[in-house]
Amino acid sequence: MKIEGSYTFDAPRDLLWLLLHDASAIQQSIPGCDHFYLHADGKYHVSLTLPSGPFDGHYEGLVTRIAEQLQESIHLSLTGSGPELVFQGEGVLTLHESDEQTRLVYEGDVEVAGMIPTQSPRLTKTTANYLVRNFLEGLDRKVKQSTGITDEADPLIAATAVSKHPTSTLDIQDFLAELQRDRKITVTVLILALLASLSFLGAALVTVQVVRWLKRSLSEG
Repeated sequence: MKIEGSYTFDAPRDLLWLLLHDASAIQQSIPGCDHFYLHADGKYHVSLTLPSGPFDGHYEGLVTRIAEQLQESIHLSLTGSGPELVFQGEGVLTLHESDEQTRLVYEGDVEVAGMIPTQSPRLTKTTANYLVRNFLEGLDRKVKQSTGITDEADPLIAATAVSKHPTSTLDIQDFLAELQRDRKITVTVLILALLASLSFLGAALVTVQVVRWLKRSLSEG
C-alpha cells in the first residue's frame, strides 16, 4: 500500500525540522497518542488508541530513523500491531522551503496484514490517509503555536486553511463516504436490477395485450 502526499506550513524549514525531532510535539500532534518517546534502543516507541471506526482499539509501534539529511529529508521505518492486524513499512519526509513557507512531501510503502486489510484494501488506505492528515494538521497547530499565530487569533487563516494547505489525503466527509461506498454500490445495483425487471415485465404485458387485441380484431373482421 503506497501512501503519498504533501502539506504546506507557514513556517521556515528549520522550525519544522526542530518540531519533527521533538517527541513531545509529535505526541501532541497525533490524535489518541498515549506516548511517543525515544527509548534506549534508539527507536521511538509509540502507543495510541483509536476510539472509533473499523480500526478502533489500542496500537503499539516502533519508529526508527534510518537516515537523515540535515533540514532536507528523513528516512523512517515503522513496525507495529493492533487489534487483529500487524503493519510495517518505510517512508521518506522531504522538506522544501520557499517564500517563508515549507512544503513537506511524504511518500512510503506500508504492508498491512489482517482480516479488514485483506477484505477491504480501499478502506485500509482511506483510514491510513485520514490518520496522516490528522497528524499533519496537529503538527500545523504546533507550528502556529511556536510562531505565535493561531486560527482563533486570525479569522483569515481559519477561512483559508484548506486552500493554503493542500494534501492528497481525505477529509472526514470523504472518509465517511468511503465507508459507505460498498453499501451504496450494492443498493444501486439492486435498484437498477429491480427497475430492469419491472421494465421487462411491463413490456411483456403490453405485448400480450397487443396480441390479444390483434386476435380479437381479426376474428371480428
